[in-house]
Amino acid sequence: MAILPTEAFDVELEEKKEYPPIPGGDYKVVIKEADIKETSKGGVMVALRFEIEGAADGLGTQANGRLLFDNINVINTGPKKQIVEQIGRRQLHDLLQAIGKPGSTDTNDMLGGRLVVRVKLTQNPDYPNEVSKYMPVRNKPSGQFTPPAPAPEAAAPAADPIEQAAAQPSAPWARAA
Repeated sequence: MAILPTEAFDVELEEKKEYPPIPGGDYKVVIKEADIKETSKGGVMVALRFEIEGAADGLGTQANGRLLFDNINVINTGPKKQIVEQIGRRQLHDLLQAIGKPGSTDTNDMLGGRLVVRVKLTQNPDYPNEVSKYMPVRNKPSGQFTPPAPAPEAAAPAADPIEQAAAQPSAPWARAA
């Protein structure tokens, strides 16, 4: 048995910093980490860490610099294996499409990828945020004028159905197709 020195007990403990949940919405993010990891039940997942760069609408947000985490389950060993894997493959496909690297098989290709994620709030106090969708970033060129869409043409007044019927030839085979 070993006895700890008394100096080991004189350390001031830092308080654990609490972060409020990130409000639900769409955020521009960059992928900081992407690793293949084993799940607790022997499956395989892609573990992702994102850093928020701003709101998807281009406006600032207090969430800038905050981190988001997501796991995409690609191999599942549970009873709902087929459904879970199908969802995971769809999520991985959407993520790779969003960062412009469709078909990539290397998580290193994901690093630095920029995309928009939709964040939802959950009922789980330990994991209050969930990434529910991956989308490409839609950038508008800065300083470029976007003209307004032309106004729709006024619709012609509806013709009187009785007048339309009278103008038609009476025999169906004589009518134009």
